Amino acid sequence: MTPVLSIAEVSEDIHLDARDVFSEIDGPEGEKRRQVAPVIAGSLRESHYEAVSQSQTDTAQLLSSAGLDDDEIASLLEAGVIE
Repeated sequence: MTPVLSIAEVSEDIHLDARDVFSEIDGPEGEKRRQVAPVIAGSLRESHYEAVSQSQTDTAQLLSSAGLDDDEIASLLEAGVIE
């Protein structure tokens, strides 16, 4: 049996680092964070990402690109379905 690593130990693992498992992100307050990189089979991974504040969303933009018009999005906002 092998010991279970802490999250801090996992993020410093040389083998996982060599496989580009982790990325560094800029947190919303400017702090640096190290986290598991997005894993999508066959895709290239960025070495750096920027996190946005949790108070910001792109929900309206996503819904618009999915085909909803401004009135439909406004109705969802008013109903509290989205923020």
